[in-house]
Amino acid sequence: MEVIVDLIERLRGYIEVIASNFVFIISGLCYIASLILIIVSVVADQRGSNIGFNAGKWVINTAVAGTLILAAGEIFGF
Repeated sequence: MEVIVDLIERLRGYIEVIASNFVFIISGLCYIASLILIIVSVVADQRGSNIGFNAGKWVINTAVAGTLILAAGEIFGF
């Protein structure tokens, strides 16, 4: 039983590192996606073309998602 407890304690440290990296990567991807959508929206507006989706809505969604994930990481100490 002590071996299992020791294993779980060691895994706990690894899981914290994995969760911290996951929060950083996902929030970064959300911010990068929002920047790409802003650029696509600006280029499409300059060309006067209809790109078939509302880029502004998606920019807000990805920016809010990135902020919430980053805030959750800060709250839980990641």
